[in-house]
Amino acid sequence: MEPKYQYGLYEPEDTYSSDQVPYQDIYVKKPADFKGKKYIPIREKKTDSIKRLFTFQITIRGRGKQHIPLQLIYKGMPSEDDPRIPKSGRLKRELSLFCKDVEVLWSSNAYLKEQHARRWFDLVCENVDLEKNKIMQIDGYRVLTTKKWKNRFKRSKFKRILSPGNCTDLNTSVVDAHIGKQLKDYVRQEIQKMRETDPVMNNKIETSGISCLRVQITYWAAAAWKQLCASGAIEKAFKKCGLCNDINGLENEKVEVLDLLTWSVPPKTFIPRKEPYSEEEQWALYQNEFDAFQNERKRKHESDESSGKSKRRKLSFI
Repeated sequence: MEPKYQYGLYEPEDTYSSDQVPYQDIYVKKPADFKGKKYIPIREKKTDSIKRLFTFQITIRGRGKQHIPLQLIYKGMPSEDDPRIPKSGRLKRELSLFCKDVEVLWSSNAYLKEQHARRWFDLVCENVDLEKNKIMQIDGYRVLTTKKWKNRFKRSKFKRILSPGNCTDLNTSVVDAHIGKQLKDYVRQEIQKMRETDPVMNNKIETSGISCLRVQITYWAAAAWKQLCASGAIEKAFKKCGLCNDINGLENEKVEVLDLLTWSVPPKTFIPRKEPYSEEEQWALYQNEFDAFQNERKRKHESDESSGKSKRRKLSFI
């Protein structure tokens, strides 16, 4: 008999997560790499905006059909009225060629800014039931953390949940649980296939970067998105992050935390705490993790040392 799961106020169908996943043009490191350039940067930028070709803007939900279209934010100056329209006439000529299954936005650094955030949220609201209570987990992007945005979420009956910074390995963001990686890997594989089978295009990529593939990338991204939505990986990612799991602990074994040696799945008898851990309890957890890390490091060192001694004995014997 299938267990009856309970999800509290928000059902998986009404539990959403959104995040950005930048795609780097690994063939171009700085403007001087392009042939024909008449300038060389005196100092390199600290950001990765030079290499970033586009960004996946991904919005998913815990169960049911994925009904928020995939967005790509390409590098290019947007018009003031609509980030879907670039200022460049050359880029405008590409718009009719893009795959209609994804939405393309334009940004000076291929990243989410205020006008792109507004368009993203409009797209979300066009595809959800605004009368139902919903929850939206997002990373703490500055543009989305203001009081104005908090009220905007509230008016659309979204409870906004911000993931803390530097917590990718803890699986606090669903998109970070291999969702974004699958999309990037698919596009990267397609680019590699083209490089291996089309010498003319490969030479063009080598000389001017993969920006020449903007149109084709929209079709690859759409195919990757369709494949991902059909695979069941999105629902599993929500479970890994514990964002829409049974409130009585029946799905605790599905939660994953990466790179923490002392963490284990809570037992089904675990009673949720009504108060946060005290400062003393937090330090005890830190100390346990530090001790486990030191022991693991010591064990690995001894193993390597033992292996090295074994090799030396063998060599001396020879």
